Amino acid sequence: MPWDAQPGLHDVPPGVESHLGKRPRTPSNTHYDTERNKIRCEPNKEIPDDPNAECQTCLDVRHNGKLIHAVPCDRARLNFIVARVGMLGYTERFDETRMENVPGTDTKVYVIHVKHLDLGTNREPLQLEVKSFQPIPGDTVERCWTVGGRKAEPSYRIEPYCLVDIEKTKARFVKYLTRYCFMGLRSVGDMSEEPIVRTTYGMICQHYEELGRRIQQAKKASKPEIKGLEIQRKILGEAVFAWYAGRYSSGSVIILPTGSTLGMKPSPDPTYPHKDENGNNALAVPRMISAQFDSIQHNLQYARVQDFIKDFQALIETSNHAAFLTCHLVVFLFLHWTAVASKQRASRAKRRAYETNGILETPYGKRTDAMTRFVEEMHRGAVNLLRYWQYYKSDVDFRQLDWDGRATHKRLSKLEHYEFQFIRESAEAMRKVGMTTDLVNQNLKRELPHELYFVEKMARSPS
Repeated sequence: MPWDAQPGLHDVPPGVESHLGKRPRTPSNTHYDTERNKIRCEPNKEIPDDPNAECQTCLDVRHNGKLIHAVPCDRARLNFIVARVGMLGYTERFDETRMENVPGTDTKVYVIHVKHLDLGTNREPLQLEVKSFQPIPGDTVERCWTVGGRKAEPSYRIEPYCLVDIEKTKARFVKYLTRYCFMGLRSVGDMSEEPIVRTTYGMICQHYEELGRRIQQAKKASKPEIKGLEIQRKILGEAVFAWYAGRYSSGSVIILPTGSTLGMKPSPDPTYPHKDENGNNALAVPRMISAQFDSIQHNLQYARVQDFIKDFQALIETSNHAAFLTCHLVVFLFLHWTAVASKQRASRAKRRAYETNGILETPYGKRTDAMTRFVEEMHRGAVNLLRYWQYYKSDVDFRQLDWDGRATHKRLSKLEHYEFQFIRESAEAMRKVGMTTDLVNQNLKRELPHELYFVEKMARSPS
């Protein structure tokens, strides 16, 4: 899905626009059961090999006269992508789906301190226990880069080290992400040039804390809304965790001199691209460790993060108007991350094309590149997320709403005062003169995607 798509209520990527038929009045018809996880897309009987064709299930649903409610295609279900995994190619011993230890050459354990440069935080570095190993064909032990369209010579050798225990490292990494995810959210938000990003990221932290306070008050008063508040807080916390894990999988990670340097020194070549925050050449993390972390990320994305997406889908589909702000914040967070990741990738692709005198087939590189496909998948997920937001929560254009009539609009009637004020201020920020026009003009010029490109569509009426 190209980043210049402008999704509306039923605008989705090719091949996923078909389950816009209707849901049955009762679950008695098992083929169209009201439980979505029982609906499965089947290939089109006439053109089964065309991945963009309407699936047979969609056709059957749409032509069923007993249906009363729209059902999204199985391929349009919430499944937004938050992390890049499986694209490194640093080893042939295992792929990203398998978490494996690598046999070491000795029993000596080294502790390295690593820091992510793009998150603006990490009050203390992530500490990893590593050991040396004997490389075999297929293991990458060097860093290559291009200068003026040619490979730099000589390449930089990165010593062969791996994790001592990948399962223990995963557990330590999860604790690290849990401890620092909200701190990282505040820090990244503060670095944005857009006021609405700074205020929204701050509100995510404030709302999470406020939900905790309201839960304690509800418990003391034995109020029935305890469960609903706990669900909201859990989903918001898992959203920030998933976002932080996704951001950690993208960008530069370096070894700090505060721990072991594994006998390595930074490359003396001034063209070496791996820099620290001061612009000096930095120590790169050994490739096998990066490959093992790719497996850890895959495990997180296809287990814990998928559970979060399932829970969030259930929340956004409910008529619980008290959860409106929580849904708004989660959608904003991942739509903004999609645009930021797209911009980062477009910038790198543009720089690489300049260095190699190449031509950009897409804003993100060659169509066959794994990273280009990753960005396309992120866009597909963002469009589906927008589609859910517009269908279930955005039945009014908040930029044109009469805010003094708050009580007359069901979406806002159950909100706390701080929630209502935030939604109102966000809508007013979206309505500022020139924002939409600037984004459209930028799109026509094929410039780098704006960080508000997807977010701006949240305030629009789907009509």
